[in-house]
Amino acid sequence: MIVAPFIQGDSADATLDSIEKLIAYVEPEDLIFCFAYATFSGCAEFQRRFGDAFWNARQSRWLFGVDYGRTAPAALKFISAKPNTTVKIANGDVVVTASGFAPEQDFHMKACFAWNETNQIYGMIAGSGNFSRNGLTESTECGTLLVAKDKDEYATCLKETFDGASELWDEGIELNSIFELYKETWSNTIFRAPAVELQIEEPDDATEDENQVPAEEGEHRFFWIDAGYVTRNRGADKPGNQIDLPRGTHKFFALPTDPNQQKNSVIGDITFVFSQGNLVRALRLGNNMMEKITLPIPEDYGIGAYDGTIIEFERVADGFKIRTFEPNEYLFAFGKDPDFRLYKMDSGRPYGFRGYS
Repeated sequence: MIVAPFIQGDSADATLDSIEKLIAYVEPEDLIFCFAYATFSGCAEFQRRFGDAFWNARQSRWLFGVDYGRTAPAALKFISAKPNTTVKIANGDVVVTASGFAPEQDFHMKACFAWNETNQIYGMIAGSGNFSRNGLTESTECGTLLVAKDKDEYATCLKETFDGASELWDEGIELNSIFELYKETWSNTIFRAPAVELQIEEPDDATEDENQVPAEEGEHRFFWIDAGYVTRNRGADKPGNQIDLPRGTHKFFALPTDPNQQKNSVIGDITFVFSQGNLVRALRLGNNMMEKITLPIPEDYGIGAYDGTIIEFERVADGFKIRTFEPNEYLFAFGKDPDFRLYKMDSGRPYGFRGYS
């Protein structure tokens, strides 16, 4: 029996590293992943680590919870679209119709189960990290990797747990049967505007005032935006750092407005402030009339990745600071502030402001 406990955070070991070891040891023909919740940042991190080869080489089954709306619909959509995958939701038929997605019994698992019946090797990971970027790589988490190297070890040590995981899987609700309802309810519940909501459009040629960020919002201390999917501009195995911002975002960064601004031209420079020094990046007007910026390389500045996070920009004396949050956590922390503002682009991607300077 292979037993490999780990603590994620201060050491080089992480939940994602142990998943990689599990796959290497078992060479699984089938896997069941059970996580209390999933975020798009977790999907992006998993994809960067394993690539399309993971999905193409084997069957994988995914059992997620949607308790309290912690799982992002974008994460469910991402995984369910991959080849050789099936996604189910624990207690999904009950939770999806419950007020606040409150479960009758919490689904709180964080575990992976891997089979290779041909070679009779079986392995599992049980830990504390959820399927988010922080849970897989950054937060202080712990867990244990267990691998049974033959049928006897499996029968003695793991079979009962594997049978329990299979039973939970069988009881799960197919994602397709509840996804649209969950997505709609989640959007209306999680990304609800405490103030009047303004629709900002993203047309190919946005030139009218109503397609721009309201002028008064330039006075806030914080600007935030849901990064969504970040283009892999640095390669498939590296986190991207180019994002689109709503037309008019330059007002928050105190950059001048040019009514004759040409497509694919520089609006102005933004100074980002970090403990290791300042960094200047240009804000541009793109060909799609969205404002574009190439952000600091995330892993060089302690950010890790932008995918699926809320990126928050803060005014400081010498420029602007950047922080990233999981969407639910950000809205839970700040969404009830009286000066919190939330808007949505036509694509549904939210952004907003908070805290007057």
